[in-house]
Amino acid sequence: MHSLSRISGESDTPMSSTLTENILSALAKLVRLLVASQFWLSESFDRLLPRRFRIDGHKSFRRELVWHYIRPGMWVYDVGGGKHPFIDRERKDELDLRVTGLDVDAEELAQAPAGCYDKIACCDIGEYFGGQDADLVICQATLEHIRDNRRAMAAIARILKPNGNAAIFAPSRYAVYARVRTLLPDKVTRRILDFVYPSDRGSHGFRAYYDKCSISELISLGRDNGLEVLSVYPYYVSNYFGIFFPAYVFWRLWLLANYVLDRDRAPETFAIIFHKPLKSSCEDLSTYKSCVTA
Repeated sequence: MHSLSRISGESDTPMSSTLTENILSALAKLVRLLVASQFWLSESFDRLLPRRFRIDGHKSFRRELVWHYIRPGMWVYDVGGGKHPFIDRERKDELDLRVTGLDVDAEELAQAPAGCYDKIACCDIGEYFGGQDADLVICQATLEHIRDNRRAMAAIARILKPNGNAAIFAPSRYAVYARVRTLLPDKVTRRILDFVYPSDRGSHGFRAYYDKCSISELISLGRDNGLEVLSVYPYYVSNYFGIFFPAYVFWRLWLLANYVLDRDRAPETFAIIFHKPLKSSCEDLSTYKSCVTA
């Protein structure tokens, strides 16, 4: 009897484990389908809106906008690119570009694909002393992580050579998700972002401050440092609320109302193209820390 009980118990354990795994797998599929349906409903709702409210700023900046300002033989600074350089090795070689990767995280820079950076500078952009040698500075989704963007914009102006351009993309500090993110603990926001954007899991570890992250404030900081504004691109879409369709609709209606009442605060994200004229009086950055370069 005891031996039969032992045999029966041993055989039940794998069966119970398999059953549990099957149930969990089925539940995970159901959750993924539910999430996918919410995003589909959100995207379908967006088709009812004018095109200007449907342009993905991040994709537009990366795939189209910046490339209007890249010319063969340029020296480009990729600020905050880290392990994901803006320009890949093939395109860099094709256009004979020289690229400096500037990032506060040495491990991020070390993980960048070989050959994408000709030079690296491990430093907070706000503490970087540039040499006015860049034809183009690309700063994508980085300024929201800087504590003091007054110093960051001064540094960008110092990096640029006369007649150079800076292409800056940033989320607005007035966006609902930005306000929510500043209120929640970092661990919570990282888990939420990892869940909403699983393909970028592990890349949401940098704290966001959103200092001066608005169109009017960054334009003012650029002008304070002798930079001219070539163009401004406001974008009115993000996917943060797409995971729950009712919340997405409410957020969209709120954004449309805000667009009517306050154009500066309505964008979710924005891009600004700055130009450094041949004669420019930039802030003296001689007190800034020097950075580790290689």
